[in-house]
Amino acid sequence: MKILIYLASIAAAGIIISCSGWNKDKDRFAEAYKEILITRVKYTDTVQANRQVKQILSKYGYNDNSFKAEYFRFAKDHDEFLSIMDTARKRAQRDLAKKKRSTDREN
Repeated sequence: MKILIYLASIAAAGIIISCSGWNKDKDRFAEAYKEILITRVKYTDTVQANRQVKQILSKYGYNDNSFKAEYFRFAKDHDEFLSIMDTARKRAQRDLAKKKRSTDREN
């Protein structure tokens, strides 16, 4: 358990350091994408998941078209795009692991 906490701390520190040079648009996109990834894991019902995704997009100031436009804008720089996607994925994994740990403690 201590090893998992240690690894999660290192990952979080890496994310913070790697994000320090990012601009707000990239961070906002990564956060929105992270929440979308978590939502897709959380809800197996596609209709319910899609409803949640729309709320997430709105929360971050996006709609379907603007989010797609931002996605393709970032995708023009392959390395930077992979970095954004990797950051979103790592953040989602971290948040899901935190939620699992808190759920395990409650049971």
